[in-house]
Amino acid sequence: MQIHTPRAFAALVLALSMLAVGCSKEAKAKATLEKYEAVFRVCKDETEKAKLSPGEHRCSLVASIAVDLGLEESGLEEAKRRELLSAWLEKKGFGAHYLPPEKRPKEER
Repeated sequence: MQIHTPRAFAALVLALSMLAVGCSKEAKAKATLEKYEAVFRVCKDETEKAKLSPGEHRCSLVASIAVDLGLEESGLEEAKRRELLSAWLEKKGFGAHYLPPEKRPKEER
């Protein structure tokens, strides 16, 4: 591929950098989810030990807030973050231990 003008070159560089940033945001979000697997696993175990229903133990609130903040820091748009989170929660079996913002106390939203 031959680029004939500086303007075309700049457009190509911009397009490639935007693509790279988009990929890295999703990769960062996925890495965040991997980090929180241990947190949700411990929360699930603690919930069972306390003989509580999923989502009733305080750890569910804390883990849910933390994973949301971690995903927000990835820079990925909200709709894509929600999509990744939902798929991850279902795949890992942590869906019942995640408290979505609308189910959290007002002061924790």
